[in-house]
Amino acid sequence: MYWEGIVMKTRLVHVRANVSDLYKSIEWYEKTLGFECRGADITGSWSYADFECGEGATFAIAVSSK
Repeated sequence: MYWEGIVMKTRLVHVRANVSDLYKSIEWYEKTLGFECRGADITGSWSYADFECGEGATFAIAVSSK
């Protein structure tokens, strides 16, 4: 195959990381990385927060109570 001149682009659209403390993690992602928390849900079996981080990509953190 001939690949010269072909540019492949990878785009990361959504990522989730597990954390142990939701509130401390929200503060860290906002202050340290500059992500904007777009909402959080702390009811049910999962506690999570969603962030927006440039060009429409989303990033979520979650704590499982299982």
